[in-house]
Amino acid sequence: MKGFSTMKTKKAKTPAKTASAPFFRCLCVRAPYAGRIVDGTKTEEYRSTATRIRGRIGIVESGTGTIIGEAELYDCTKVREWEYVWHLRNAKRYRKPRPYTHPFGAVIWVKVPEAANAEA
Repeated sequence: MKGFSTMKTKKAKTPAKTASAPFFRCLCVRAPYAGRIVDGTKTEEYRSTATRIRGRIGIVESGTGTIIGEAELYDCTKVREWEYVWHLRNAKRYRKPRPYTHPFGAVIWVKVPEAANAEA
Protein backbone atom coordinates (compact mmCIF):
# COMPACT_ATOMS: atom_id res chain seq x y z
CA MET A 1 0.00 0.00 0.00
CA LYS A 2 1.51 3.17 -1.12
CA GLY A 3 1.61 6.13 1.26
CA PHE A 4 1.15 4.18 4.50
CA SER A 5 3.98 3.69 6.93
CA THR A 6 4.32 0.38 8.72
CA MET A 7 6.56 1.91 11.38
CA LYS A 8 5.04 2.46 14.80
CA THR A 9 5.23 6.00 16.04
CA LYS A 10 6.05 6.86 19.62
CA LYS A 11 3.47 8.69 21.63
CA ALA A 12 4.50 12.11 22.80
CA LYS A 13 5.19 12.21 26.50
CA THR A 14 2.58 14.08 28.45
CA PRO A 15 3.89 16.58 30.97
CA ALA A 16 3.84 15.49 34.58
CA LYS A 17 0.75 16.55 36.47
CA THR A 18 1.47 19.38 38.81
CA ALA A 19 -0.28 19.80 42.10
CA SER A 20 -3.13 22.21 41.60
CA ALA A 21 -4.42 24.59 44.22
CA PRO A 22 -6.86 22.94 46.62
CA PHE A 23 -10.51 23.52 45.92
CA PHE A 24 -13.39 24.33 48.22
CA ARG A 25 -16.68 22.72 47.20
CA CYS A 26 -19.72 24.94 47.42
CA LEU A 27 -23.36 23.88 47.34
CA CYS A 28 -25.74 26.11 45.38
CA VAL A 29 -28.93 26.81 47.32
CA ARG A 30 -31.76 29.24 46.55
CA ALA A 31 -32.70 32.09 48.87
CA PRO A 32 -34.10 32.08 51.54
CA TYR A 33 -32.93 28.50 52.25
CA ALA A 34 -29.23 29.29 51.88
CA GLY A 35 -29.55 31.90 54.62
CA ARG A 36 -31.36 29.46 56.88
CA ILE A 37 -28.59 26.90 56.41
CA VAL A 38 -25.78 29.29 57.35
CA ASP A 39 -27.79 30.62 60.31
CA GLY A 40 -28.10 27.04 61.58
CA THR A 41 -31.90 26.85 61.48
CA LYS A 42 -32.01 24.51 58.46
CA THR A 43 -29.99 21.35 59.06
CA GLU A 44 -31.42 19.18 56.28
CA GLU A 45 -31.28 19.78 52.53
CA TYR A 46 -33.59 17.63 50.38
CA ARG A 47 -32.23 16.62 46.98
CA SER A 48 -33.17 14.14 44.25
CA THR A 49 -29.68 12.63 44.22
CA ALA A 50 -27.40 11.19 46.87
CA THR A 51 -23.93 12.57 47.55
CA ARG A 52 -20.73 10.97 48.79
CA ILE A 53 -19.19 14.33 49.61
CA ARG A 54 -18.50 14.85 53.30
CA GLY A 55 -16.85 17.59 55.29
CA ARG A 56 -16.75 21.38 55.15
CA ILE A 57 -18.60 22.92 52.20
CA GLY A 58 -19.39 26.47 51.18
CA ILE A 59 -22.97 27.66 50.78
CA VAL A 60 -23.63 29.71 47.67
CA GLU A 61 -26.81 31.75 47.44
CA SER A 62 -27.92 31.03 43.87
CA GLY A 63 -27.96 33.99 41.53
CA THR A 64 -25.85 36.28 43.72
CA GLY A 65 -22.32 35.21 42.79
CA THR A 66 -21.35 35.02 46.46
CA ILE A 67 -20.48 32.41 49.06
CA ILE A 68 -22.48 33.44 52.13
CA GLY A 69 -21.17 30.89 54.62
CA GLU A 70 -20.21 27.30 55.21
CA ALA A 71 -21.44 24.13 56.89
CA GLU A 72 -20.36 20.56 57.49
CA LEU A 73 -22.06 17.97 55.30
CA TYR A 74 -21.83 14.85 57.46
CA ASP A 75 -24.40 12.37 56.13
CA CYS A 76 -26.83 11.54 53.34
CA THR A 77 -29.85 9.30 53.81
CA LYS A 78 -32.46 7.99 51.41
CA VAL A 79 -36.05 8.95 52.22
CA ARG A 80 -37.76 7.30 49.25
CA GLU A 81 -37.05 6.77 45.58
CA TRP A 82 -35.55 9.97 44.16
CA GLU A 83 -35.50 11.75 47.52
CA TYR A 84 -32.45 12.10 49.75
CA VAL A 85 -31.68 14.15 52.84
CA TRP A 86 -28.26 15.79 53.07
CA HIS A 87 -27.51 16.38 56.77
CA LEU A 88 -25.71 19.60 57.72
CA ARG A 89 -24.23 20.92 60.98
CA ASN A 90 -21.71 23.43 62.36
CA ALA A 91 -22.92 26.16 60.01
CA LYS A 92 -21.58 29.69 60.07
CA ARG A 93 -22.44 32.82 58.13
CA TYR A 94 -19.58 34.93 56.80
CA ARG A 95 -19.52 38.53 58.00
CA LYS A 96 -19.00 39.61 54.41
CA PRO A 97 -20.16 37.40 51.48
CA ARG A 98 -17.24 36.28 49.31
CA PRO A 99 -17.53 36.74 45.54
CA TYR A 100 -16.67 33.92 43.16
CA THR A 101 -16.95 33.26 39.44
CA HIS A 102 -19.82 30.91 38.69
CA PRO A 103 -18.90 28.40 35.98
CA PHE A 104 -21.35 27.97 33.12
CA GLY A 105 -23.65 25.01 33.68
CA ALA A 106 -22.95 24.50 37.40
CA VAL A 107 -26.23 23.70 39.14
CA ILE A 108 -25.57 21.78 42.36
CA TRP A 109 -21.84 22.09 43.11
CA VAL A 110 -19.25 24.76 42.37
CA LYS A 111 -15.52 24.28 42.90
CA VAL A 112 -13.88 27.47 44.15
CA PRO A 113 -10.11 27.80 44.65
CA GLU A 114 -9.38 27.62 48.40
CA ALA A 115 -7.50 30.93 48.18
CA ALA A 116 -10.64 32.69 46.94
CA ASN A 117 -12.45 31.52 50.05
CA ALA A 118 -9.78 32.73 52.49
CA GLU A 119 -10.89 35.12 55.24
CA ALA A 120 -10.64 38.64 53.85
